[in-house]
Amino acid sequence: MSVIDLVLVIGTCLTSATTLAIMILHVRQDRAITALKDRVDALPSRGGEDMIDSLEQIKKQTAGLAARPRDDHLIKAIDKRLDEFVRLHKMDRIMTSPVDQLQSILGRWHQYNVSRKDNKLSWIHVEYDIQATPAGVLEFTVEYADNQGGRADFVYEGVIRNDRVVLIGRAAKGSQSCFVEIWPHLGNWAQKYHFGVCFNESWDKHETLISCVMSRHEIEPCTDAALDALWIEHVRSSLGPDIFPRLRSQF
Repeated sequence: MSVIDLVLVIGTCLTSATTLAIMILHVRQDRAITALKDRVDALPSRGGEDMIDSLEQIKKQTAGLAARPRDDHLIKAIDKRLDEFVRLHKMDRIMTSPVDQLQSILGRWHQYNVSRKDNKLSWIHVEYDIQATPAGVLEFTVEYADNQGGRADFVYEGVIRNDRVVLIGRAAKGSQSCFVEIWPHLGNWAQKYHFGVCFNESWDKHETLISCVMSRHEIEPCTDAALDALWIEHVRSSLGPDIFPRLRSQF
């Protein structure tokens, strides 16, 4: 065997050994990630005063993993889950919902609400993709057009009780006041359209109470007049004289 052949054989062996070592590391990392996920999944039933210590240990293990592109989303999901359990344990700004009731409102919705555009009040259309964490916390993000011609993200959280739903939206950046949407029967599967109201502070610091409509499908025709008529028809048929029954005549 010539020197060149010997070098080629050694090079091939080294390459194979390196490849094998990388494969072993990947297998070990897969097992480590799976083990972490299993430990995180077991956390809700563990509870107790050792919760925070357990979370910190798992957090350190997660940080020690060198994320590959295919694992990155899983590690981020584990981190988010851990943060949620810390919040739950500390009862930090947590609104949870019964998991069995959440299924009726999760997923994609078409939401319509009245907003001021070009100094005119008009209906606008956005899409909600309502999501919930394993612990029953409603969380999702919606992108709105802002007054400067750009886009702004709003982070939502909420809660469901029976079929009644409250959603709270706040700007992801800045100090803008949050707004609160109230949906009396969003969890009712039988309704084609859902009607609600939103308390929102306008740019000039005046509180406004605006009308909202939500549906699983886009509403056609989507005109101001059609949406006005749809919302008013519902309010008249479902509430009638029961809107502020004692004070209605004063408005």
